[in-house]
Amino acid sequence: MLYRSRATAPLSDEALGQLLHTARRFNAEHRISDMLLYSARHFVQVLEGPEEAVRDLYAAIQQDTRHTQVVTVSAGPTAERHFAGWSMAFGRVATPDLDRTLRAPLLPAPPAPARVGKKAKTKPCPPGRTPPVFNPTPLSTYTLSYRPDLDIVFLRWLSPDTLAEAQASYEATLVLALAHGCGNWLLDSRRSGPLKLAETAWLTHDFFSVAVAQLAPRRLRLAVFSSMQRLEQMRHDAEVVPAVQAALAATQPYEAAIFMGEAEAVTWLQDPAA
Repeated sequence: MLYRSRATAPLSDEALGQLLHTARRFNAEHRISDMLLYSARHFVQVLEGPEEAVRDLYAAIQQDTRHTQVVTVSAGPTAERHFAGWSMAFGRVATPDLDRTLRAPLLPAPPAPARVGKKAKTKPCPPGRTPPVFNPTPLSTYTLSYRPDLDIVFLRWLSPDTLAEAQASYEATLVLALAHGCGNWLLDSRRSGPLKLAETAWLTHDFFSVAVAQLAPRRLRLAVFSSMQRLEQMRHDAEVVPAVQAALAATQPYEAAIFMGEAEAVTWLQDPAA
């Protein structure tokens, strides 16, 4: 199920965070996977899961007073989930091209609704046009940007975060990386506080596997820009050391390395032989 809508009022970071927290808990309980994009009061959302559960959720969404002009873009069965493993992936986008795209179905004369059960045809990107990019403005506790000159996605945490906030930041990073076919990620963790075992376990056993599969054939390479305090924890904390060793193991389907300087991290990401 794919739909678009318009928020009745601008949503603050706090309001968006509460919406994501509630939705992720509900989706996990009902085996629904989900992707939500928000831009200038406009929503685009994909719902995947058991037909009855998706239908009931969409009926509730249509009655939600926080948005209006709910337009069904397409609906029907698919061979596989596109966002399997995500209770809700989230991205906040702010580019003129995407804003125009989001507003298009909300104009007085919208296109005819897609037929249920028919797979929507996608048009190739016109010559000279590039995919929308995420604006590198603060998204709650982190910033996210893509550098086309370096072919690197930068995720920077601005303050210590909760597990839910960390998961949201990684999910948004993958959405941006997929838009550009970018497997090189620089993760600036200097301000994110002590390493959390629950977050490391989720990344190692769940999220990175999904990211690797989604990005294929591009290889996922992770350069972690660390603070000295966090590095000391990874070296000497008896509970943390095994988790870090597992995350950095050569047997993982991705490459990862830890750096104390950003220049070193960028150099490593740009050298496939590193």
